[in-house]
Amino acid sequence: MVFLVILFNLILAIACLALAQYLWALRNRLVKLTALLQTAEGQSALLLQDATTALARGEVELGQLRQRYRQQMRRFQQLQTIVSLLGMGWTVWQRQGGKRQGR
Repeated sequence: MVFLVILFNLILAIACLALAQYLWALRNRLVKLTALLQTAEGQSALLLQDATTALARGEVELGQLRQRYRQQMRRFQQLQTIVSLLGMGWTVWQRQGGKRQGR
């Protein structure tokens, strides 16, 4: 009977030792995975910070471009008006000049 108890304890101790070894290996893998994930998080945070900075700079530059575009459009419209007025003036001048030459 004592032999069976000792044998059972020995089998139980070996099983617990195998379980402890498995859990220790699992812990080591989880530690490595945690370190890897922390490194990836740090790298992605740096990338996202750079991207955020670039997006903010792009937004400012886009606003400046829109403002310049509006200014250019106003100048273009003014130029169109001037060309149109010059064309009308030319037409009137041609008509007035033609009548004077015919007299």
